[in-house]
Order: sequence, then structure tokens, then C-alpha cells
Amino acid sequence: MYEEGDLPMPVVAEWAQRFEDWPYALRARYHHNLQMTERETRRALRGFYAQSTYKDHQIRLLIGVLREDGELDNTVLMFTSDHGDMLGQHRLWSKPPLYDAAAAVPLILVPPADDQRVGHHRVDNRLACLRDVMPTLLDLCAIDCPDTVEGQSLVGDARRSSLYAEAF
Repeated sequence: MYEEGDLPMPVVAEWAQRFEDWPYALRARYHHNLQMTERETRRALRGFYAQSTYKDHQIRLLIGVLREDGELDNTVLMFTSDHGDMLGQHRLWSKPPLYDAAAAVPLILVPPADDQRVGHHRVDNRLACLRDVMPTLLDLCAIDCPDTVEGQSLVGDARRSSLYAEAF
């Protein structure tokens, strides 16, 4: 599917052009410049996009089974991840450092059909983290969340200004 297409190359900012110019923290983590040729980079991107497409197809199959069994309208679907991938942006691969490509991870939430609290085709840019998954799912299932849980439900209007302040 991605073999023929001309994939855009990752953005490499001026500061990332020469490994010697990288901030110390990045040089210490990446002890060598992960210099990939354009061909190697495009091949890595095609592989990543193909894996993502495969996952999308598997989700489609799951939704189809839920629909066929009459359970789709009574099911909560949530898709997220603990991190994204730099995909070669600034010559970085994998998750660290947590620039937007690795940190701004989508969370897709589909409530049961009769629950209007989440809405449809809505974008919510609030700050969320993995500890919000359980309170959100419990809220959508009308189950009380234990007071000891640190996360907050994403169903309501609660917002946080940072994750750091809550950690201490």
C-alpha cells in the first residue's frame, strides 16, 4: 500500500543538522548520530504506516463483530497509547525525547450509543494521561471510582493545568 507513494521526509530542524550541535542531554542518550539514508528513512516510514494500517483493519474487524452480535451500541471503545514515535523528526526515532510527535498522543473514546456525555466528532485538547483511563471507563459504565485513584474521568468537564503538580 505504501510501496509506491512518495512519503514526505521527516522535518529536521537546523539545530539537529549536525550531531555535534545537539543539546547535551540528547547527545548523551544518542551516543552516535542515527544517520539514515533517504531510502532507509522512507522504508522505515512505510513499515510504520503499514503497521498502523494493519491495526486499523483489525479494529474494523472488531467493530464488525460487535455490530453483528448486537453489542456495538452497548460497548465503550477507547484507543490510546503510552507514547507516539518521533518517526525521524529531527533525526530522532522512537519515543524520547517527548516532543509533540512522541507526547501528543490521540485518545479516541466512543461511548455506548445512549450516552450523550462524550459527544460525537468532538475534539477535546485537555491534558490527559494514562491514569485517566480507568476513571473514564468506570464513569462510562456507571461504576464508582475508588477515592485512591489519582486519575480523573475525561467524561466530565474537569481540567488540569499540569501533570506535574498532581504527582506530588
